Amino acid sequence: MFSELTSGYQLLLPAMWVSALAYLLSRGWSIYREQLPSRIYSPAHRGDSFTGVLKGLTVGDICYYHEATP
Repeated sequence: MFSELTSGYQLLLPAMWVSALAYLLSRGWSIYREQLPSRIYSPAHRGDSFTGVLKGLTVGDICYYHEATP
């Protein structure tokens, strides 16, 4: 795709060097300071799918809920 946009391969190697340099310099840095590992852990997305709800619960949570309901 790069060669089609530039009509040649002359800029391919410099572009690869710039991409590799940018990748190496940006390691350990992120725009997300408190990113959760998955949508399952997010309270905003907890109700999106039934499987996400089940993965977020433990057996202890279910037993406690069962004992607390009359």
